[in-house]
Amino acid sequence: MKEQKNNIFVITIIACLTLLFLVGSFVWHIGEQKTRAGEVALYRRFLTQEGKTEQEKFKQIQGIAKVLAKNQMIIEILEKNTAPHSSELSQLKRYVNLTLQEIAALPYFSVALILDHNGDCILSSLARTIGKNYSFRPYFQQAAKRGYGLYAAVGITDHKLGLYYSLPIRLEKKFIGVAVVKFSPDFFSNTVLTPNNPAVSSRHSKTIVGIAMHDGIFFSLPEQQLYSLYPFPADAIEKMVRQKRFPTNIIKALHFPRDGWRQLRQTGFLESSETSDNRNCLLFLEPIFKNELFLLHIIDEDYFHQAYNALSHSQQYLQIILTFTLLLLCAAFIALYRHHLKLKKTLQQLLHEENQRHIFHLAIEQNASTIMLTDPEGNIEYVNPATCLTSGYQKEEILGANPRIFQSGQHDENFYQTLWKTITNGESWHGRICNRHKDGTIYWEEAVISPVLDKEGELTHFLAIKTNISDKLEMEQQLQEALIKAQTANQAKTEFLANFSHEIRTPMNTIIGMTQLLLESRLDPEQKKLLTSVYNAGTILLNLLNDILDLSKIEAGQLNLISADFSLYHLVETVSDTMSSAAATAGLAFVVDLDRHRIPEFLIGDEFRIRQILLNLIDNAIKFTERGKITLRITPPPGAPENTATVTLEFAVIDTGIGIPEEQLNRIFQSFSQVDSSMSRRHQGTGLGLAICKHLIEMMGGTLAVRSRPGHGSTFYFTLAFPLGRPVTMAENKKLTVSDHKAAILVVDDHPMNRELALMILKQAGYSEIATAESGIEALDRIAAENYDLVFMDLQMPELDGYSTTRIIRRCELGKPLASEESNHLDAELETALRQRLAGRHLPIIALTAHAMSSIKKKCLETGMDDFLTKPFVIEDFITIINRCLGHNQDKSPNTDKKQQTEPAPDGSPLQQDILTYLRQEYQIKEDHALQLIELSQRNLEKNFEALQKAFDNKDFTTLRKIAHGIKGILLNIGQQELAAAALELEENGGPQSARMIESLKAEISQLFEKYR
Repeated sequence: MKEQKNNIFVITIIACLTLLFLVGSFVWHIGEQKTRAGEVALYRRFLTQEGKTEQEKFKQIQGIAKVLAKNQMIIEILEKNTAPHSSELSQLKRYVNLTLQEIAALPYFSVALILDHNGDCILSSLARTIGKNYSFRPYFQQAAKRGYGLYAAVGITDHKLGLYYSLPIRLEKKFIGVAVVKFSPDFFSNTVLTPNNPAVSSRHSKTIVGIAMHDGIFFSLPEQQLYSLYPFPADAIEKMVRQKRFPTNIIKALHFPRDGWRQLRQTGFLESSETSDNRNCLLFLEPIFKNELFLLHIIDEDYFHQAYNALSHSQQYLQIILTFTLLLLCAAFIALYRHHLKLKKTLQQLLHEENQRHIFHLAIEQNASTIMLTDPEGNIEYVNPATCLTSGYQKEEILGANPRIFQSGQHDENFYQTLWKTITNGESWHGRICNRHKDGTIYWEEAVISPVLDKEGELTHFLAIKTNISDKLEMEQQLQEALIKAQTANQAKTEFLANFSHEIRTPMNTIIGMTQLLLESRLDPEQKKLLTSVYNAGTILLNLLNDILDLSKIEAGQLNLISADFSLYHLVETVSDTMSSAAATAGLAFVVDLDRHRIPEFLIGDEFRIRQILLNLIDNAIKFTERGKITLRITPPPGAPENTATVTLEFAVIDTGIGIPEEQLNRIFQSFSQVDSSMSRRHQGTGLGLAICKHLIEMMGGTLAVRSRPGHGSTFYFTLAFPLGRPVTMAENKKLTVSDHKAAILVVDDHPMNRELALMILKQAGYSEIATAESGIEALDRIAAENYDLVFMDLQMPELDGYSTTRIIRRCELGKPLASEESNHLDAELETALRQRLAGRHLPIIALTAHAMSSIKKKCLETGMDDFLTKPFVIEDFITIINRCLGHNQDKSPNTDKKQQTEPAPDGSPLQQDILTYLRQEYQIKEDHALQLIELSQRNLEKNFEALQKAFDNKDFTTLRKIAHGIKGILLNIGQQELAAAALELEENGGPQSARMIESLKAEISQLFEKYR
């Protein structure tokens, strides 16, 4: 019974074990099926991650191709390739070919090409490919048709397997060429899965890992074997041969069905047994670029599962151990996956940094500026291609050399010492450097040289970035020359205006003065009417001349405003006195609206220019008003602050005249412009007045504006701000007499005629203590011996001119030492006497010259002279300047009344009578004095002509021109402007050709004085 129980127990145990084995086997089978499906899914996820990595890598290829396709120099070469022999184009080609060679030298790259729109290779990293036509290659056809090209082929030139990627080059959407890069499939061989996973080791005969193209051709990466997934038909093989893609004998067919390849491209996974040896294979496909480039793994199914199933068949019944092992594997897998992600991130960062470095390298290489890197000792370690183009040296000649090879010799040693000291002190040096080309030509560069420091702050290199500025400097030189020419032309214009003013004002003053004298004599009505017309026309002409000169000064920037204290009330009274009679003559009322309770009297400004503006505006209003009134209104503008250091006033001239049409308002302030030509004929004027007023007001900080309506009048108004001034005393109009003032005056002039004339004028004005000197040295002797109140100083004198004489006087007054060239003219005794006489004084000095140019006047004032008097002399100017320099207010001598000139002129020619009339009228001297001047002028001219002829015979043209200057002054003093102009021409152009000029001038002067011989 016991034995039976034992047998039942044994049988039960065996049955249980059998059942357990069966259940375990069933569970294991189900688990095994699930495990295999999971293995495939897991592998596909890994492959997807790997595909993304390869996509990122492929973007490097795309980036380089895009750089080439959008490079402006390449586009310029393709555009200008119709003139291939251009030196500029040849230099660009050499530069781009160097860049293509450097791209081809990168890891996994072999060729870089640039094709034109016909498929001809014009730029290449391989010189032997230039000039060949590749229009039959798919990379050209695909890029031209669909915007990119990608396919595998054996190179025609290098006979190496590779992948070709191409992009079209366009100029404003026009296809002009193709950029092509060839790279090795090994570019994708350093994947994550392939080298580390024994299940897919490409060294095993049952595993193939490669890069597949869209047509089923793929490379086995480690083995470099070319496969096709299915046998190609004959026409496909013929097409590949025609395109010279592959020799057909190097492609190994795997005999997968073509439909299977289509399914694999659609799903990314295929399980197939239709191979040449009837093995079951797992095919994994992951796209890298669009539907053109794939990552392909082909693995034997048994080997795949064997490699992934790490459990021993002897342990299949131990489900707990299996589960635990699977858990451990999952943990290890998770750790491995995290490590994979970390490695991937690191790899992506490294690839990004490498890509950035490559782009930076390309940017430096393609930069138009010259870039140079040296070690701390100054030895050159790197230069970009632009440096070679600029300097003419080859890269091999520059590397290892010192930048001294570029020195031009234009800079001294101190220049380079300063540069070196700056950069070795850790600072950047900025400046311009003149360098020498290899062929010897000079060029200029704008340079920045900076030290390069490591993380510890230690100097490692010097970096120089330079830009060729030779063309810029040449342009600057041309602009400078143009500026000099413009300044010269402007100076000529200024001198012309000065001479123009001098030559016209003198006869105009004579015309107006003589007309005034005749108008004061007994005339019948017809004569008075005619002379009045002459007087009015002369006044208009003189005003026009003044307007033109003022406008020219404004446009040349030579008109300066004077700020001084003045009485606004007095200014308005003088304007009112002047314009009231003019308005009354035109049948108009003139009204002044000035609120003296609100407007202060004393201001600071240019009284003369403000008066000029108001007179001009009121005169215009009178011209264009037929009836009614003219109002001058001066008021503070609305909202103007009170009780401040300045006052703002609005000046308005209001008329009831014809008004101005709205369309003409914008042009009335233009020079030489009036509303229309008919108005110009009806109302005399040139249109300069408003233009001058506008400029003057803008110089004072205001704006001239107008409100007008045709038929209702016009209002011209402007606003100016004035600082408050101090009270000033108005000058009284009393006459100067000898008893009023006695002054000791010294006249310095090298021409006796000028000295005699000045004596007569001053004596006629009532001055008796007058001395003369004919040179600067004599003047200094007289000043050292006697006290003088005033000196009239000629500018041009032999040995010591007026400028030098004035500088000596001023230095002696201030106790300063004389300059060496000044002390050479004085002995010690004279210098001592001068210093004792002049110490602590200021002797007024008035310049005498025949030139009225502002530059001469400026030079006189800068030298230390107090005022300026032009020849020919006018008595009123003498008296005005004396009073101004000596502090008197009188502006007329008792003997300057022109009405006293009633003595008849002697018999003689009209020309001789003109001389007498001129001398008596201009200098206010009597007839006997005038005759003395004429005789003195004659004697001086005769002596001068003798000296002139002697200088001409001796070919001493410098002396000849000085003598001509003296002759000109004598002629100007007696009113002979035309003869003085001939003497001026001899002064400026005297030379070997001057004989005829001398004889002609001498003959005319002889005729002039024939009456008095």
